[in-house]
Amino acid sequence: MTGVDQPSGDQTLETVGVYPSITEASIVRGQLDQAGIRSWLQEELTSSQLFQVGTALGGVTLQVASGDLQRVHELFAEHNTNGTSQSPPWTCPRCGNDVDGGFEICWSCQASRSDG
Repeated sequence: MTGVDQPSGDQTLETVGVYPSITEASIVRGQLDQAGIRSWLQEELTSSQLFQVGTALGGVTLQVASGDLQRVHELFAEHNTNGTSQSPPWTCPRCGNDVDGGFEICWSCQASRSDG
């Protein structure tokens, strides 16, 4: 990882999750950023440029400094999420598409889950 900003000192990068898309990894990364935890994405460019092959290339890896790993586990436990959906999938009341339970807005028509 030459030229990439890495944790200082003797800390290493620890993987906290592997996600099928850059979008899902970015959502979790945003949660970490809001908590003041610095994180790094691996394979984000490959994933975004070759999205059609999905996880065949291994997905997008989200990593944090080893010193932050415990805080990340606490944050995930507090929010009861590790980037995967904890709510059941739902059917959009407006367009009828199936939507992953982790989303409150339909990806197709932008209707809210509560619009029904």
